[in-house]
Amino acid sequence: MRETLSVLKKEWLVESRSPQALFSGLLFSVVTVVAVSFASFGQRPGPGLAAGMLCVALAFATVATLPRTFLAEDDQSTFDLIRSVARPEPVYSGKMLFSVAAALVVAASLATVFVALTGVPVVHGGLFAMGLALTAVGMATATSLCGAIVLGAENKWLLVAVLGLPAVLPLQFLAVGCLRVALGGGSLEGGFQSLAGLAGWALASLAGSPWIASQVWKLESGPVRPE
Repeated sequence: MRETLSVLKKEWLVESRSPQALFSGLLFSVVTVVAVSFASFGQRPGPGLAAGMLCVALAFATVATLPRTFLAEDDQSTFDLIRSVARPEPVYSGKMLFSVAAALVVAASLATVFVALTGVPVVHGGLFAMGLALTAVGMATATSLCGAIVLGAENKWLLVAVLGLPAVLPLQFLAVGCLRVALGGGSLEGGFQSLAGLAGWALASLAGSPWIASQVWKLESGPVRPE
């Protein structure tokens, strides 16, 4: 835990000095929502369509911005230095937790702008907030794992997008099902079932992705501290 928190603190200090990831995610999501609102100008989208547009905007924002937490480290040739002073699991966990925090900020901002511009009523506020938060966590963990896997590849910035979008596709079905009910479509029971699926996805990815990333990194060459 101490190593994980140290990596998380390092990521926060780096981002506070040059907040590129957070600003890029916010800008990308706001531009997407504004474009969607102009496309449906004068018409209020239904619950299903609104939920789908919101999830798509969040998916593109996270896939486009969050993996840079890993990829920028590789471009600067400092990733091996971090792995030489900490075990792979805490290194990945610290970076993943920072991505989760950034995704939650982006999701909250995106949802606020989306609801304000489209005028879609939020019928079940608690379900909407929990579903959006779990969707952000699931997308952050999925894209973080994709970023960790493609480290060292020649076309890693392209590969992470190719891997990231299919990785969040199953999550999209659960997210749309949950948010659609929160916006007034479908039964409340179905919404909570989708919410349970999102919670299971988030817990499984938070628990399993550090182990997967560490096994991938251990297969690569580079200075890694012995166990």
